[in-house]
Amino acid sequence: MNDWVKLKVVCTDRKIQFLVNGREAYKTIITDPATEIVGVQYRFKGPAAVRNTRLQGKSGNQVIF
Repeated sequence: MNDWVKLKVVCTDRKIQFLVNGREAYKTIITDPATEIVGVQYRFKGPAAVRNTRLQGKSGNQVIF
């Protein structure tokens, strides 16, 4: 509970992959057509915290919050 876990989500060509500490935890195919990101939501079972969220598009531009 005292150690931070690194979560990375990569989405390319409707294939989405979730990596936890660099290891693949889950992957699937997105069936809906691509759209702009309209929000980010985190859900946890039990106590948790989020820090250093970064979004990056194909152009390489980043939004950090």
